[in-house]
Amino acid sequence: IQWRGLKLVSVVLKPKTITELEIKKYSKYKFYANLKALKFPLIWRPARPDDTFVPFGKKKTRNVLEFLKKEQVPVLLRKHYPVLENGDGTVLYLPGIRRSNSAVVKTPGQSEIYLFLFG
Repeated sequence: IQWRGLKLVSVVLKPKTITELEIKKYSKYKFYANLKALKFPLIWRPARPDDTFVPFGKKKTRNVLEFLKKEQVPVLLRKHYPVLENGDGTVLYLPGIRRSNSAVVKTPGQSEIYLFLFG
């Protein structure tokens, strides 16, 4: 799957053993999520003006479009930038930039979904 220059390389929707090193090694191009915390369907869609999320490692809620501005995403791309949305409407991931604090895999061996992206 390709969207706006990012290619979805692999999706694993079954339990996978994740190592503690993988949990600690943060990558903006890899997305691990705890399956028990997800609500399906997961949806790829463009960012909306009212989208908010709590960036991974932070406690404060941020507006997605303002966060994209802070990350120096060009203004013409911001409203088209893809987000991964949980079934309950929360933003889980801004591919290539940052994941949210939602559905984080905290311990090795949890059931998870794994997305690997490259551009």
